[in-house]
Parts: sequence; structure tokens; C-alpha cells
Amino acid sequence: MTKAELRKQVLEVRKSMTLKEHDELSKIVFDKVVALPEFEQSRNLFIFIAYNNEVETKLLIKYALATGKTVCVPCLKEGNHMIAVEIRSWDGLKKNKYGILEPVDETNETSKAAIDTAVIPGSVFDEKRNRIGYGKGCYDKFLKNTKIKKIALAFDFQVLDKVPSDCDDVKMDMIVTPTRIIGK
Repeated sequence: MTKAELRKQVLEVRKSMTLKEHDELSKIVFDKVVALPEFEQSRNLFIFIAYNNEVETKLLIKYALATGKTVCVPCLKEGNHMIAVEIRSWDGLKKNKYGILEPVDETNETSKAAIDTAVIPGSVFDEKRNRIGYGKGCYDKFLKNTKIKKIALAFDFQVLDKVPSDCDDVKMDMIVTPTRIIGK
């Protein structure tokens, strides 16, 4: 199967989850992430804001802020160029052209070099920690050639044995699902 076919198939399954199932599984992933030494030791985080039935990250963002961590979230610019913008609360976010929440005020842009850990979404992953995103390459471009620790969040059905990948795809350091942590 191609990346596009795999993405479509797995996203259909994710879309069919009940709200209760989604919330319960997201909470399990949250508990696993906050217990990770890699997360606990991080000071400057880059965390995606969940969209379209992704593993929910609102709790994670609020927890990180409450524990004194610096939290940056993605902000999409022209040409699918992504920047990291620091937030200090959940307030001050607006939907972008894709319907994804991002900061209204982009003046607190943070350099990639300042970020130690990134929490990343995706549509499909594999056992070797390869990731298929949403087809625009935003995260791959953002993460390429950085030393940022990459922690992907996924539901178990999003992790397959093998997915196609190429030289532009950035491999995750870890994938956290409700039942396991791959790469630890």
C-alpha cells in the first residue's frame, strides 16, 4: 500500500472511535507520557494541539505548563513552514485554515535549538518508529537535522508492522500508545 492509502485506511478507523473510547485511551497515553523520564526531564517542550480525533494533548499541555515547563506549539506559515510558538496558557488560541488551534500571538517564536523534546502526531507508524504524517511534510521539515527528542502519540491500531518511508521522513525516538512504548 502507498502512504496515502495507509493514511486513509487508518484515519477512517480513528474517525470511527467513540468519544468515550477516544477520551479513555487518550488519558492512558497521557499517564504514560508524564511518567517518562524523557518527559519529566524536559524543560522546553514542543507539543502538537490535537485535532481530528488525534490522541488528545490538552491535558498534557496544561500539565506541562502547571509543572513549570516551557511549552511551544506548532504554528503553520506560508508554504507549510512550521514554527514553534511559546504559550503560557490555553487561552489565546485560534483555528487556522485547517481548523487546528494555534496561537493568535506569534511573537513568542522559539528556536528549534531551544527545544529538547517534541510530542508529535501522525496518521500511521511502524515498529521501527517510522511515521506517516498527513502528507504535507511539515513535521519532517521542522524536525530534520535537530537534536530534539521525538515522542509520537498514537492509538494501537495506528502502529503497523511496516510502513513505507523515504530519506525525507524523520524517524521517531519513541511511540507511546495505550498499551506500549515503542523505542524505550
